[in-house]
Amino acid sequence: MLQSIDWLWLLHPVLAVAVVYPLLGMVLRLGYQARDRRINQTKLPPTVGRDHADLGRWLAAAVVAIVLLALAVVILSGHPPCCLPRGPTEAGLSAAGAARLEPGPGVVVACQKPCLSGLFFPALLGGSDHARPPR
Repeated sequence: MLQSIDWLWLLHPVLAVAVVYPLLGMVLRLGYQARDRRINQTKLPPTVGRDHADLGRWLAAAVVAIVLLALAVVILSGHPPCCLPRGPTEAGLSAAGAARLEPGPGVVVACQKPCLSGLFFPALLGGSDHARPPR
């Protein structure tokens, strides 16, 4: 079962796919039409340029909002994405317990991976848990 922090980690990519990608397609299509209207003098409505600019502002606002949401989840959870477990074995689940989601022996609680985010935000991420990458 997913915990609340897992749902927050999923919110960022879901919003990107559901909001940003369709907006990007519309902005690109309207931008191409506005350019085509100016260069080739085609019979497109004169509002194409204005619609392109308006949707471009919405796209920029959506991208900024989704990035701020992702940063808020990273800061509030205390674990950057590089420290999330990827698969049952890295999460410390035994092969038999992976189906039942029972933790196996040797579960690591603190992040043991070298993270660049620990260098830039050591106070926010509890810098002692994050090892410095080799130079």
